Amino acid sequence: MKKIEVREISATDNAWDELAASSRQNCLFASRKFLDVWAGEDPSWHLLKLGCYDEANRLVCGQAIIHRKLMGMRVQNTLSIFYAGTPILAGGIAENSTEQYEILSALARESRKRFPYLRIEFHPHLTDARAYLDNGWEAAPQYTHTWNLHNLNA
Repeated sequence: MKKIEVREISATDNAWDELAASSRQNCLFASRKFLDVWAGEDPSWHLLKLGCYDEANRLVCGQAIIHRKLMGMRVQNTLSIFYAGTPILAGGIAENSTEQYEILSALARESRKRFPYLRIEFHPHLTDARAYLDNGWEAAPQYTHTWNLHNLNA
């Protein structure tokens, strides 16, 4: 088993953009630019980016969570945006692999420590929630169909 360290990613760290660019879960809502604008809409909102680092100190997974601090607790923003808070994995992590499970397990444990309640909508390219379920999370599956709009004339 690889050792995974979970820690906050600083606002100025370019590693987040590199991770998002290489990830199958990449979408507009995971971009640093979008997250900064969204979090900046209200001065009471804070952006927490958690990063999972492997033994070589490479960022292999991350999760961005917009939240407020109320009575000493972090409370997630209730605005529902597609794939809000989804974990994003580096492109080199094999889908549904042991490595993915270990990384997501570490992230699930750490985010659970930091938030009394957290709603995560997984990106459609993240199909295995066992790492979260095995760490005490509950799941309410909802399915999305994706349409290929790259060639509308086909």
